[in-house]
Amino acid sequence: SYAQGYEIKPGGTANAQLIAEAVENARKADVAIVVGGWTHGYRYDVWKDNAYDAEDVDKPDMQMPFGQNELIEAVLKANPKTIVVLLGGGAIDMSRWIGNTPAILQAWYPGMEGGHAIADVLLGDAEPAGRLPVAIPHRGADLPVLDWDASTAVYDRWSGQRKLDRDGVPAAYPLGFGLGYSTFALTDLTFGSVQDQYLDVSVSVTNTGGAAGRHVVQVYAARACNTGRTVRTLLGF
Repeated sequence: SYAQGYEIKPGGTANAQLIAEAVENARKADVAIVVGGWTHGYRYDVWKDNAYDAEDVDKPDMQMPFGQNELIEAVLKANPKTIVVLLGGGAIDMSRWIGNTPAILQAWYPGMEGGHAIADVLLGDAEPAGRLPVAIPHRGADLPVLDWDASTAVYDRWSGQRKLDRDGVPAAYPLGFGLGYSTFALTDLTFGSVQDQYLDVSVSVTNTGGAAGRHVVQVYAARACNTGRTVRTLLGF
């Protein structure tokens, strides 16, 4: 195995020399790991065209800045056993390389101990048992069209997973999606009576795999919308 780290500096495209060196080292490695995504806290007056995940700035799209897509594509071509770890506060457009990537870990902003936590997950010492609190679309065009220069905006119910369901557009990863190192079976599903608008649901969860793990049971309501398609609403988990 061979380990080498690279830091991508702000700029429009990935540095050609950086990519060439990363590709060369990826070829030598048993497994390549690319950590990318967004950065937090850029000053809008300085990084106006690259203001991602800042507190007072809307992201213009779901694309990663600084040529990271080009870097990931090149490393994947050099070593098909590449893990992509994504940092950021929301959905990222992965359409250029999602089909060729065997493992993607959404790490959000993991904090000061994030490096240790990510290593534990990648090495199998911890279970990546989280479930997505958002729907991740294939591309930004699947999201509502907004006027970024407007002084006000109205957010109705047709956003996120509901909009994708209504439009019949599959998500890259739907609301509630998540994988781990084991498999689970749900059996003995029962529904109680409705009382004061509450419904009790019971189910047995069995770990059917060879590793310890956790599973998040999710309960959805579904009904047809005005397009005739089924729209899901998360009721509880």
